[in-house]
Amino acid sequence: MNMKDKGTRKIRLQCSSKHLTLASSVFKAMLSGKFKESIVLRSVGTLELPLPDDDPAALLILLNIIHGRTKEIPRQVDLHMLTQIAILVDKYRLQMVVGMASPNWMVRLKEEIVSSSMEALPRWILISWVFQYPTEFKLATERAEKEGAIGIGRSGDIDLPIPHSIVDAIDRRRKDAIDKLISALHSILEDYQGADTAFKLWKFLQITRTLMAIQTLGVRGSVKELLTLLPVSRVRLKVK
Repeated sequence: MNMKDKGTRKIRLQCSSKHLTLASSVFKAMLSGKFKESIVLRSVGTLELPLPDDDPAALLILLNIIHGRTKEIPRQVDLHMLTQIAILVDKYRLQMVVGMASPNWMVRLKEEIVSSSMEALPRWILISWVFQYPTEFKLATERAEKEGAIGIGRSGDIDLPIPHSIVDAIDRRRKDAIDKLISALHSILEDYQGADTAFKLWKFLQITRTLMAIQTLGVRGSVKELLTLLPVSRVRLKVK
């Protein structure tokens, strides 16, 4: 295999095609099917496989796992590296192979989800989905619904292979919550129509202004952002 790092240096890694085909259905199709790579491998006995889009450090970690080089597998990785590993695990269908290593990498996951920035949240959605951690996936997606993770398929300069079905579901639940919020405000507003006291008139105006502000933000806003517009000391709503 050969690839390039960020400094555009070409990096070569020697691998066992047998190990690759046993570990990955993608490599199996590529190296033992009817693709040109398979034909070259069978006729020559060796193959140089260019993988220019793969992160070299993340791929090296996965190759060490595939080849059983346990001493070379890091016990901890940072968020950037875990994201790159998750991208390659998804790309090459290596979930079963990394099953032993991923728990060590995921120790801080739940804490990171709660404290991470909105830019980092899409990474945690990808990581928890790829490594199949349902509890952490639920935490990450619920936070995205409440806080409005716009552009969830991208984090910084990295394109994340989060399925459209997940992105659409998050957006749909966020919009449903906003609709419930608006509906609840309209219901309260009806109670103060035809206000006969200064207090009721004041409440009517407060809620009307809140609705106008929400309509200005529209579906682009997050549930958390919209809740800050409410006159909390006077109108209490719980949106699930």
